[in-house]
Amino acid sequence: MKWSRFSVALFIALASASLGLFVHGSLATEYAKLMLVGAFCYPFVAWGFISYLLLWFQRNPNDFDQWLATAGVDSYGAYVIHTLVLSLVIRVISSAGLNHWLVFLAVASLTILISFVASHQLRRIPALARVI
Repeated sequence: MKWSRFSVALFIALASASLGLFVHGSLATEYAKLMLVGAFCYPFVAWGFISYLLLWFQRNPNDFDQWLATAGVDSYGAYVIHTLVLSLVIRVISSAGLNHWLVFLAVASLTILISFVASHQLRRIPALARVI
């Protein structure tokens, strides 16, 4: 549990540093340093999230069986179309003139939601279901 808390804190620190550099315009000059720190930290973040998910699913094996199976099937389609959805959502939301943090939260959550819903709907078409 402590490892997952450390991973969340590390992820928030990296995201804050990236967003801070992006907002202040010095991301281009500091990008190499940020990527070096990120390359070191990302495995720790990933292992923290993975270990927490494994622990949670071991403790709650029957809570979300059907829902999790459907999300797993739809995840590949969401992975395939998420870049298109991301670019469209960024274009729509960034023109609203919101705070950068609100844009980040809105874009991240809407992209995930729209990608999974679109993937699920596209899988209903038999020709696409074989591909996705």
